[in-house]
Amino acid sequence: RYFIWCRCRLLVMASMDNSFLFSRGGTTYVEEGRDLTFVKGYLLLAFTLLSFVIGTYMVLVAKFMPDTGNVILDFIKQDMYYTLLIPSTIPIFFLFAYINWVSMKFFRHN
Repeated sequence: RYFIWCRCRLLVMASMDNSFLFSRGGTTYVEEGRDLTFVKGYLLLAFTLLSFVIGTYMVLVAKFMPDTGNVILDFIKQDMYYTLLIPSTIPIFFLFAYINWVSMKFFRHN
């Protein structure tokens, strides 16, 4: 496979034995080893699933559960601020990411 990134003049060749050749500015670098992108993807997927399960429990399930005697679970059950603060920050994050993207487009093209 050949990947070419024109701005940095970066050429990456991945061979069959998992060694990578990087060429930048006339200098060639060889990196031996495994590509761990799939491991990072699975970790990101697991973190996302765990966050979704914990958030769903905090917002929906914990309010209908009886008192357990566990300090953390009872705090989540009685809390009304943090259980709604975390899900409400998600749309605000996407709003700021969109505004940042639009402002960068205005900056580059004007």
